[in-house]
Amino acid sequence: MRPGYQPGEFFWMSANYKQALEQIIDLAQQVATPLGLSVLDVGMSQQGRQRSVAVTIFRPAGSISLDDCQTVSRQLEELLDNQSPHLIEGSYLLDVQSPGIDRQLKSDREFSAFSNHLVEVKTKETIGSLGSVFSGTLLAKNNGLVVIGNPRKVQQLSASSRKPKIKAHKSVEADDTAALQVEIDMSKVIHIRLMSEQPQLTNI
Repeated sequence: MRPGYQPGEFFWMSANYKQALEQIIDLAQQVATPLGLSVLDVGMSQQGRQRSVAVTIFRPAGSISLDDCQTVSRQLEELLDNQSPHLIEGSYLLDVQSPGIDRQLKSDREFSAFSNHLVEVKTKETIGSLGSVFSGTLLAKNNGLVVIGNPRKVQQLSASSRKPKIKAHKSVEADDTAALQVEIDMSKVIHIRLMSEQPQLTNI
């Protein structure tokens, strides 16, 4: 990161913001590709005097390690600091991170990257016998529709112990008449998020 922040310099308000963002994505991908990684998302923000650039990376055939994040951060920071003219004026904080196991998918890039991954879908209204919360395999997203394969209704299970109560999301096997896939209008979707293969426990 470079010193020299000047109060009042709001880089995201610049007319060149979109162009700068695209260039940062390109530079990040140049660093990620030789490492077998891909860039999932890049965002720029500012809180008070602190400017931040967040880069989310993923490995199509595996998981992201701390070493991966540190390597990308070090190489990308060097590229950014050597750009002339600078893509980001003043000092900034570069944060390279993994997507997380329960990331909500929003962009086309994310839906493409996580095709064939297990996801949880929450909708504004019930989808037949699946209800409004179900899991399945993300197959595609096209023309405002998302396609989920092997959909399974999700139940919320309560468990009591000496510790605070927890709840688990458990996929329930569908009957023989269940559809092999469902198409859902994205306007009816509250969220689509990644799921691990095992039930996830969360505090309530």
